[in-house]
Amino acid sequence: MGSKTLPELIRFAQTQNLADEQLYWSGAGSYLDAMYRILIHKQWTNLPRHMIAGMTANVFRLVVDRRLTTESISAYNWMAENFVAADFIGVTASQSGGFSFVPTFPLYQKQALLDIKASIDRGVGAILWHDQFVICAGYDDGEQVLFICESQENEVIRLPYDSFGRNSTPYWYYQVLESHTTVDIWEVCKESLIQAVYKWETHDYMLPPQDYACGPAAYAAIADAHGSALLC
Repeated sequence: MGSKTLPELIRFAQTQNLADEQLYWSGAGSYLDAMYRILIHKQWTNLPRHMIAGMTANVFRLVVDRRLTTESISAYNWMAENFVAADFIGVTASQSGGFSFVPTFPLYQKQALLDIKASIDRGVGAILWHDQFVICAGYDDGEQVLFICESQENEVIRLPYDSFGRNSTPYWYYQVLESHTTVDIWEVCKESLIQAVYKWETHDYMLPPQDYACGPAAYAAIADAHGSALLC
């Protein structure tokens, strides 16, 4: 039985530059938001958020649900893209995810809790999916809870161990950031330009085109959805 909390991660003291950046950054609840907060906490970067957004290629993904639902921000292959995003900036990460309705979910849930708590013990917050990407900043075995917070908030939410992975959608996911090495920023930026062109020109193969629009087609989908709403 044990417990540990990372209070400085929860408080997330921001410099003036970071505070200013909040004025125009609207990615709350995204994977990048959660990862960036952990990077700053661990002092693994001193770059502004928009630089990390570009270097990880996250900022170049434009996906729109044709019904304009809020899920568009998370409609992509988490396992592939979140792993590569960390790798681009020199972060070694491990992760797992799946569906909570499968018979083996309790086994995955048990392993996930072990991995998340081990990351907290190393002083590194974990990234979880809890109807949005959130940060796990502590745990308490006595109370059987994880302490999570949203990526731009300091309020702590108590998530019971047996509620991990049980969301309003059937998806569960977590990622732990294990270590960081220095990368050549300009080489990463050149790769990010390649990713920008690819994401603009290529429809995400995991998303049905009848339900989602990507890249330039997203603008037409937005116009069509608003046009349909006006006609109604």
